[in-house]
Amino acid sequence: AGFEPPANRLASRITADGKTFRYSDARFDDLLTDPSSVPDFGSVNNIAGELVLVPGYYDGGNTDPAASPNDRVVLTGTAFGQPASGIRADTGEYPGRDAFVLVDAADNVVYLPIDGTDGAAAMTSDEVRALMSNALAVANRSRAQIRTPLGTPARVSISIVDSNGVALAIARTRDAPIFGTEVSLQKARTAAFFSSAVAASELQALPPAAYLDGGVELLNTVDIGAYVGAAQAFLDDPAALTNGAFAFSDRAGGNLSRPFYPDGVDNTEHGPFSKRAGFWSPFAIGLQLDLVYNAIIQHVAFVAGIAPDVGRGCAGLTGIDNAAPFTRPNPVTDLLANGIQIFPGSVPIYRGDTLIGGIGISGDGVDQDDMIAFLGLHEAGLETGTINNAPPAIRADNLLPRGTRLRFINCPQAPYINSDEQNVCENK
Repeated sequence: AGFEPPANRLASRITADGKTFRYSDARFDDLLTDPSSVPDFGSVNNIAGELVLVPGYYDGGNTDPAASPNDRVVLTGTAFGQPASGIRADTGEYPGRDAFVLVDAADNVVYLPIDGTDGAAAMTSDEVRALMSNALAVANRSRAQIRTPLGTPARVSISIVDSNGVALAIARTRDAPIFGTEVSLQKARTAAFFSSAVAASELQALPPAAYLDGGVELLNTVDIGAYVGAAQAFLDDPAALTNGAFAFSDRAGGNLSRPFYPDGVDNTEHGPFSKRAGFWSPFAIGLQLDLVYNAIIQHVAFVAGIAPDVGRGCAGLTGIDNAAPFTRPNPVTDLLANGIQIFPGSVPIYRGDTLIGGIGISGDGVDQDDMIAFLGLHEAGLETGTINNAPPAIRADNLLPRGTRLRFINCPQAPYINSDEQNVCENK
């Protein structure tokens, strides 16, 4: 048909836990119609069916909402990696790294390294650039966990933020998944947020998530601030999330976000950021969803044509139970601007023992993501002598809630393409 993926890239070639994935039960050669002889689209448009407007996604190729369905057209796609796609090859910011950067409509690079916004200890643009360059270098020499052919470098997106959650730099390696731009930024912010002294107060100031039933009636509300008390009780520390005493990676936070703790042991207590068993599902996970639930409902209402779209930031919106639904009664830190992430791939950034930001990685396996964040920061620290990973004494793996130690990072075995080096993260 011309658009089918190469055979060596089908998901059915991937094994997970000894099993192969299924790609599709339909085959192109099973089609009743020869794709090369189908009628022209214009001859069936508005006869066999019509193109449907979807606010925010498809405008018919015509900005006039009153235009006739006959005026709607199939839009031309955009080639990934070209400036029009918003992502293109770097031309000099990160020499020798085969990096890709984000650009605006005029092909101006956005998210170039900038100074932090968080006071005297803030990262400088030179430190941010060194950190990004070192993280890219670690990714390029690391073996991808989810790609073929074997020996392909890890393909990831990398985001660096300051302790206010402001994005200081974003870049990617070649062919990194698109979703990683958003997810890596979530991861960086999440590590900085939970390692800060403001996590508790910020969560307690948020309006409740207002859950709807299938008939769009209010089902119940969830107090976001209750997650703070749950975490303090679970960690047996009434000051948890209030003083920045411990450095939380996304792996550590993810440990606390599972329906059983420790993860994989059934019929144990749920983590404090998770819904309990019987209420948890992949679509109702706990704090991660509750933070942005009201924004999701607002966006659905926008697509349905009954509300404006969500503005900048996903957290802190009121729900439909409020007299002023879909409003933000209190300012919300940029650390929560696009929600949080609960699977591994980020670490907080320190200057000595002072929190100054976070780095997040997304796109390959979570162990690779963990390693690239951790070693990228470690090697940037060796280069600059001024930034570092969290001191070992304050890392979250010093905590043993319910008698089981949290994990800070988990680095893969023999992770490099041209080396058999083991334990690459040990003693760092």
